[in-house]
Amino acid sequence: MNVLVIGSGGREHAIVKAISKSSMCKNLCVIPGNPGMTSLAKCIDIDPMNNELIKEFCAKQKIDLIIPGSEVYLENGIHDVFLNTNVKVFGPTKKAAQIESSKEYAKDLMKKYNIPTSNYEVFDNYENALSYIKKVGTPIVLKYDGLAGGKGVVVCMDDETAFKAIDEMLNKRIYGNAKVVIEEYLEGPEFSLMSFVHYDKIITMPIAQDHKRLLENDEGPNTGGMGIYSSVPIIPDSAVNEAINSVMKQTVKAMIKENNPFTGFLYGGLMLTEDGPKVIEFNARFGDP
Repeated sequence: MNVLVIGSGGREHAIVKAISKSSMCKNLCVIPGNPGMTSLAKCIDIDPMNNELIKEFCAKQKIDLIIPGSEVYLENGIHDVFLNTNVKVFGPTKKAAQIESSKEYAKDLMKKYNIPTSNYEVFDNYENALSYIKKVGTPIVLKYDGLAGGKGVVVCMDDETAFKAIDEMLNKRIYGNAKVVIEEYLEGPEFSLMSFVHYDKIITMPIAQDHKRLLENDEGPNTGGMGIYSSVPIIPDSAVNEAINSVMKQTVKAMIKENNPFTGFLYGGLMLTEDGPKVIEFNARFGDP
């Protein structure tokens, strides 16, 4: 197969390195790539957000398989460009990628199909959101509805943090003009359950756990991840099996019922609460672990 990876970071480098070892890979290209990848693949100087140029390149190079590294390319509709062609894209359509690109979409889907997650409300008005926070109190979790590079989540342990965060999100619009999801604060160890998915087929990987907080002892602001390990002895196999059956498989079935089937890498960010595993968030591509 002739394979194209889209992206330029460490995640894409890891994907390129793995694919380069496969006897099934005839030619390997990456758009745009970086100098560290040149010994493994051909780096092509094309804007990774220009789908038409990518389509022209794929036709000339007879690309068989595309693997987008980042959620921004999925949200940009790279899969949709190659629908009804011979090129396979390992990633969801723009509509299915909403499982990551819209927190509101993901939460509404889980609520509709009884997939375990925290209680929530959605706001686009600052005053209404502020009143809600004052009513329910802290701790609470605020999430920007759109993509924010792993930065749009604020765990608010006190009122001051919550008031500042909601002001930044809905008044100053530091991430953009999307809504804000305000969620119930959950407690328990987090773990990542990543799965290869195609319609109703799902193959899960061993779980991993990443360190979200910036500082030692789970202190400091939330980040996109400060380090990862696997396996995760603190999470029992029974909890993993429950998460596979009650979360991952149910989510895949729910998206089919919504006429929005998922193909690609479905990444469940989960928490083991006293009531069992619950979804913190979904990603629609390979996660850093």
